[in-house]
Amino acid sequence: MNKTDLNITKSETWLNAKFNFQSIRHRSVIMFKAMFFFSAGAMFGYCYKHYDEKVIESNKSK
Repeated sequence: MNKTDLNITKSETWLNAKFNFQSIRHRSVIMFKAMFFFSAGAMFGYCYKHYDEKVIESNKSK
């Protein structure tokens, strides 16, 4: 194994590390988006359900 082989190996491992980092970052962005939309949907569903209950109660009191 001469010096050029060693340089190629180093650059390959650096590229692999860079791609792994990017894919991990990409996955975390996807997870963040999924968490955001899930929580937004949960909040909307909760508020919508309780809004309906409030409207029904206010109609009964009239």
